Amino acid sequence: MSRARDIANYGDGIDTSSITSGTFADARIASSNVTQHEGSIDALASNPTVTLGSNAVFPAGFAVQTVSENNTYVHSISGLSSRSAILPVLSASGTDWEFTISNVKQGNKIFLTGVIMFGGDSSGPNTAFVVQMDVDGGGYSEPVIGASGTSRTRSFGHITAPSIYQQAPAPVNLLVSPTISGSTGTVKFKIMVTQGAGSARTIHVNHTDNNSAEGTTTVSVLTAMEIQA
Repeated sequence: MSRARDIANYGDGIDTSSITSGTFADARIASSNVTQHEGSIDALASNPTVTLGSNAVFPAGFAVQTVSENNTYVHSISGLSSRSAILPVLSASGTDWEFTISNVKQGNKIFLTGVIMFGGDSSGPNTAFVVQMDVDGGGYSEPVIGASGTSRTRSFGHITAPSIYQQAPAPVNLLVSPTISGSTGTVKFKIMVTQGAGSARTIHVNHTDNNSAEGTTTVSVLTAMEIQA
């Protein structure tokens, strides 16, 4: 028997433990030899588990975190006339509603969306509101507000409840670019309210003026999404 034939015969029955180096041609490995172990390989499994580190970078426009908060606190803001003052929506007695999103990375944006539920007394308050933002405790200011140059009150939104039995939903939608000095920061939002009629009128938050089965209590909601720059 020739030497070549001896080597060929040996190859027909070689023990896998004897193969210690080299690279198999793709054609020598059947796909079934790999896929039969799919369940044991996270990268090939149908539902792989992947843990991202803190340095992971998402594509621009990707929402990297979302926070949301419901406000069911029923309260009224009274004594306002002719835009004499601007007062906060509350989350509890004597507590301003400060909606917070933390660990926002420097350079990222925040998309704020939601709805504030306003009612009013029988006189029909002329309700205007603004959104205020604070970055890392630097103080509240309006990131977006109506145009100046007229005698009109600058505001983010303006709404009046149709009757004492109804409330008016005030939508909130804005994209802001907070200036964060460190690698990450904390951003807070407030809703501030004023009233424009010449006589004092009452603005209700999360409830109608009417306190019967015909009236309602409702929920104000704010949601913030951190958007990758």
